[in-house]
Amino acid sequence: YITEKQKITFHKFPIDDEELARKWLKNIARKDFHPSQRTRVCSKHFTPDDF
Repeated sequence: YITEKQKITFHKFPIDDEELARKWLKNIARKDFHPSQRTRVCSKHFTPDDF
């Protein structure tokens, strides 16, 4: 459930940054996940410290 004060943002998967992409893949931990240029991750998957 999301209140009006909570806004969800979407963040482009860092395909072009190999090191950062590896970190994201590790943290996503989805079997057989293959991100593309269009892949986005919503802000609910991040902590405030990530921003």
